[in-house]
Parts: sequence; C-alpha cells; structure tokens
Amino acid sequence: MKPIESELEELLDGQHFVSFKTTPSKENYSEWIQLRIDNLRRMVDVSTKLMVFRLSSTLRFNKGELASEREILNCVYTIKKLYSKTYEFESELFEVKPPDGCEHLHNLQKNWSFVVRDCINQIHEFLDKVIETDFKKEKNVNIKFMITVKSPEKIDELIKEMNRLGV
Repeated sequence: MKPIESELEELLDGQHFVSFKTTPSKENYSEWIQLRIDNLRRMVDVSTKLMVFRLSSTLRFNKGELASEREILNCVYTIKKLYSKTYEFESELFEVKPPDGCEHLHNLQKNWSFVVRDCINQIHEFLDKVIETDFKKEKNVNIKFMITVKSPEKIDELIKEMNRLGV
C-alpha cells in the first residue's frame, strides 16, 4: 500500500495534474458533496466488511484444517483494490471546479479517504504484531484487536461552512 500512499500524498499536495471535468452550480455542488459523503460511507462499509468479517474468517482455521492460502490472497487483493479506490475518490475532488465562493468548502473535503486507509493500516499493524509474537516463548498469548473508524477530518467545519454558504 506504500506506493498508493505516496501517490495520494503527491495528489493532495498538488503535485499531480488533474483536469477539471465539471463546474457545477451551487445547487448541483451541494448534491455533489452529498454524493461524496454517501460514497465515503459506502467505502467505510466495504472496509468494515472486509476487515472485520472477511479477513478474520479467512484467517481462521478449524482443527486439523489450515486456512486457505487462495482465500487469504483473494481477500488481500480485494483490500488492495479498495485502497486504490481511495486515490480515485481523492482525485475526483480535483476534477470538480467549485462554484465561486465555495473554494474553502472544497478544500475541507481533502483527504477524507484517510478514514478508510486508516482502517486498513490498523489491520496491517495488528498483523505485524501477530507475526512478531513468539508464540513458543509466550505460552498464554491473548491477542485482542479493535478497529477504530474515525470521522473525516474537518467534517464539522464543512457542515458549518455549508450552512453559512446556504449550500
């Protein structure tokens, strides 16, 4: 996921050229922001299903039966595709030229996909800890893990700005 993260940092820092694809009116811009929020929610839902349910069930094994390498690989590939989608989500922000006066509102939406990438990175950190654990030395290892899903950065400020602008 490191190459994607580097690409995202460059994109968010203005180091990638992205052509404008649309210049919505204020009314359409408001609808576009709502659609963006809805899409982020869907990405969070997908990441939750992948991280909490699919990955954990893929890593489980029954007595005498190992976990399926193919299922693990397929799950990891699906997680990578989702991670790649966060770049597309962020890139879309740069494809929209905000209506006059909405530039600050537009900038408040940068890096919202961090909430999805952070969930995936939390899983990586957990798996690294599991891999580093010496189960032969530590007999009674109790592994617990919780994924914390955060709100997008500056969401409260975005709502205030939308209300102020009447968007």
